[in-house]
Order: sequence, then C-alpha cells, then structure tokens
Amino acid sequence: MSDLELLQQYTRTNSQDAFAALVERHVHFVYSAARRQVRSPELADEIAQSVFLDLARQGHRLDATQPLAAWLFLVTRRKAIDVIRRESRRAVREQTAAEIAALKTPSPSWTRIKDVLDEALEALHDADRTALLLRFFENRSLREVGAALGISDDTAQKRVASALDRLRALLERRGAVAASVTALATDLSAHAVEAAPATVGTTISSTAFFSSAPTTAATFSSAQSTIWSAFQKSFAVLAVTSFLGFVAFEATTFARQRTELATIPDQATRLTATLAAVQSEHAAISAHLPTARATLAEASRPRIVDAELEAAIEAWLARVKRLQELAAERADLATPEFAVLTEREWFFAAKDAKLETEPELRETFKTLRNTARDAFAERLDDALDRYLAAHHGNLPDSPEQLSAHATSPLPFELLCDYEMLQRGPISAVPKDAWLFAEHPAAAARHGNRVYVSAEKRGTAELTAPTLSTP
Repeated sequence: MSDLELLQQYTRTNSQDAFAALVERHVHFVYSAARRQVRSPELADEIAQSVFLDLARQGHRLDATQPLAAWLFLVTRRKAIDVIRRESRRAVREQTAAEIAALKTPSPSWTRIKDVLDEALEALHDADRTALLLRFFENRSLREVGAALGISDDTAQKRVASALDRLRALLERRGAVAASVTALATDLSAHAVEAAPATVGTTISSTAFFSSAPTTAATFSSAQSTIWSAFQKSFAVLAVTSFLGFVAFEATTFARQRTELATIPDQATRLTATLAAVQSEHAAISAHLPTARATLAEASRPRIVDAELEAAIEAWLARVKRLQELAAERADLATPEFAVLTEREWFFAAKDAKLETEPELRETFKTLRNTARDAFAERLDDALDRYLAAHHGNLPDSPEQLSAHATSPLPFELLCDYEMLQRGPISAVPKDAWLFAEHPAAAARHGNRVYVSAEKRGTAELTAPTLSTP
C-alpha cells in the first residue's frame, strides 16, 4: 500500500496496523534527520516521537499531492531547531566545544558534510529537495521518483542530477566541500539514513495511536505514562546524578501501570508487552548501579577543576563585554556590519582577543571586522538562493530586493554599500563571475572588497583588476 492509502486507512478507522506500517517505513529517515541535527540519540528519539505524534493528529489535514517524506522532513527540521534552542542553555559548554572542534576540521568527509546537510537541503527549492529525499533518503528508483513527482523517468533523472549539483554548491558555500557530485551521491546513499534503535518504532507506534484515537481519560493517561517511562530511561543514563531516584520512580510507575491495565482489557496485551520491554531494560540498568555509585563518588571530587573552568568562562564573557563596549565607544574601530554579528560570533571573536595594547586592539578589531563583513555576505548569499528559487533562477536588479527573502535582517544602509554586477538568468552567468560586490568606495574603507559569485563568496584585495567586474 502507498503512504497515502495507509494514512487514509488510519484516519478513517484508527487502524494501528496502518500507522505502524507508516512508522516502520519512515522512522529510520526521521530519526536520522533528527540525529544529524541534535547529535544525540536520546534527543533524536524525542524528536521522532513528536514528529509521528503530529502525523497521527494532523494526518487527515495533509495535502494528498505532497509526498509524505517531504512533510516529515520539514516537520523534523522545525522540531530539531526547537530542541536545539531548548537544549542550548543547558549544554552551552559541550555545544561550544563541539562547534569549535567542527570549525577546526578541514576535512570534506561525510562527518563534515552531515553537520550542514539538513540546512542545505532546507535551502533547496521544494521540487529539488523532494527529488533528493525520494531518491537517496527513501532509496527509490528513478522510475518511482518520477511517478511520485508526476514526471517521466528521464525528467526525474535530470531533476535529481541538477538537485545534486545545487546541493553540492550549497554545501560548498557552508564549508563542506564534496569531491564531486558522484561522491556526494555516494555519501548520501551510504550514510544519509541510519537504522534507528529497535525500540523507537515500537514506542512511537503505540504512543501515537493511543494519543490520537478516542479513549477514556484513564486510557490516555496510561499511554502517556508508558511513553514517559520508556524515554525516561534514556535521560536517566545521561543524568547520572538522578540515577538512583530514577530506579525508585520506575518501580512505582510499574505498580501503577499494572493497576491501570486491569481496567483496560482491550489494550492489556499491547501495554503488557511494552511494560515487559521496559522492565527488562530496568533490570539491565539496575545491574549497573555499582558502577553508577562509583561514578557519582568520582564526580564529586574535582571541585577545583570546575572552579577553574567557571573562572575561565567568566574571563571569556568579560572579553566579550569589553569588545562590545569598545565597538560602541570608538568609531575608528567599529564598522556598520557589526550590527549583524550574533552573540555566538562575538563569543568566538573574544576567545583569542588581545586588548592590552593599541596595536593588539587594532589587530583584534581588524579580524572582527572581516568576520562581520563575511557574516553579512553570507546572509546576502542565503537570501540570493531564496530569491532565485522564488523567481525561476533570475537575478535581482539590486541587492535591496534580497531583503524580503532574508531569514535574518539585512539592514538597508548596508545593502546600499553593494551593487549587482550581473542581470538576467543565473544559468547564463559564468560560475566564476561575481554576482554582486561592495561598491569600490565602500570597500576602500577596509582595504578589500567582499564579493559573491555563483560558486563562492570571499574578499579580494583592492587592486586595479578588482575594482571592475572580473
């Protein structure tokens, strides 16, 4: 049966078998997309559960002409962004360390590509993104891709090839360079979808079914308790300091669930099976209690290291504050592009900032200005991709037209410092030709000129050839 037929069967009759088939068919794809973005099996479990809960509740409203994989990708992307924002404050030290390590890794391998793959996929035109999802993430043949999109096999092959080329260009702009389109296709086929843990599909199927089907208040409460018990196990392993309390809580939960099962005969078989699986995992966790106690004892010792780390972070934050104060106080050090810097970019800029002497101060702000100008150019580049997708590949007449397509604000006074160097369809422009760049007069303040071409963006020294269109 097709995805649409299974979804219609589920929404009409509340068929758990139909919904379980949909979960089994797509859970690996959703889990993999979530894990690439949150880099945590536990959080990927949570996102996958939430995505399929949304499918269970909103399945009757889905557009029948839209492939289910496309809908699942966009919902997974939005939920992953929400989870990342929610977790960022609690995991600031780990996240900062991971991002610094990623920034220092020059390799164009899958490890580097996967960090920006979902961001690049989101930036693609809907038709290109859907073609790639069907071909490489659902492993469909070109004939099946064509049938899903309502086009011929040959057109599907061309669509996939052109989408791969655009995806490679987007990845390259984000620093993740694939050796070739063929190598990118090989990476996607081999690594884009990884198997989700065996318990994820089972938990999601029963959870989504019980939460969406008409039930009594006691039934819904029981299903929620089952979900929470299964997922709480993962978080307890991570949060060692609450490990012992978790075991006691589980024992109480199991007793309550047995009582509730007695009042729900029609669901007893499913819930008992779920409880048996959780009890088995609970027994395995209990076997690790001695190791957990030893870990807790060891973790309570290095207080001095924590204090030193806190002091280092406080000093780092003080440098961030000082940099921002100097940028506001001294016009000779500032540049209008500072307005687009995020807190993260200020944070990283302050890491190695030297502010003791005037030469050190000027060198630090020179680096910071270049960072700010590159950040603004990146925003322009992203806005250009969206403009091209919305205007059938035709370039704008002026940089100001990109403002409506930007995901982050593009100050008008900064847009006025740039000029379009090409017009018409982008397909007619050589790949190495500059699409737009700073006005030479604006660039002269910095000694180099920011530009964006079809293949890359960067800065060029202000020499005679640079002042004209290359």
